[in-house]
Amino acid sequence: MIVGAGLGSMVADMYGRRRLLFTSLAAMLTLHCLVAVSISWLMFVVLRALAVGFAGATLVVSFVLVIEFLGPDWRDACTCSCLWVLGAILMSVQTLITVHWRWLALLSGGICLPLVGAFFTSTESVRWLQCQQRFPEAENGLREVVSVNAATVTNIMQLLDHSRACIVNNMHYKRYTFLDLFHSLASTRWTLALIYTG
Repeated sequence: MIVGAGLGSMVADMYGRRRLLFTSLAAMLTLHCLVAVSISWLMFVVLRALAVGFAGATLVVSFVLVIEFLGPDWRDACTCSCLWVLGAILMSVQTLITVHWRWLALLSGGICLPLVGAFFTSTESVRWLQCQQRFPEAENGLREVVSVNAATVTNIMQLLDHSRACIVNNMHYKRYTFLDLFHSLASTRWTLALIYTG
C-alpha cells in the first residue's frame, strides 16, 4: 500500500489526478473480483498484492481531491475524521455475512465497481490544471463545480486571475519525487522524524 501510494501520487502529479484516481480504482476493484477465482495461493498473493497497491494509489489521490474542493473551515474536520477506518469496520461486518473468502473478495470488488462510472461526471483537479498552466480548462472545471452547487461563489474570476498570476510569476516548473525528501542527510532526518511523529 505504501509503494502504491508513493507511485500513485507521483503519477497523479504528472498525468492528472482524476485519470489516476479512476484507473487505480477500476484496477483495484477488478483485481478484488479476480481474487475470488484464484486457483492457487501464488495467484491469490499476487492478485491481492496488486489490489492493495492500487488501493494505496486510490486512497492518496481521493483524499487530495476531496480536500481541494472543501473550504478552509472543513479541511481539518475531513483530515481528522479518519473515515477510511469505516472500510475496515464494514469489511468486518461483511465477513460475518459472507463466511467464505471468495464471496468476500467478489463482494468487495463488485459492489463498488459502478463507482467507476463517476469518471464521466467528475472534473479534473482545478489546482492540478492550474499548476500545469492549463488555465482555460481549470476555469471551465471550476465553473462546472460551482454551477452544480446551490451556493454562489462571489468574485470567482478575480480569484482565478489572482491564482493565475501567482502561478505564472512565482512557480518554477520542476518535477519533484519522494526521492527529493532524502537528497541530503538533514532532509532525511527531518523526513524520518515527520513520518515517525505522523
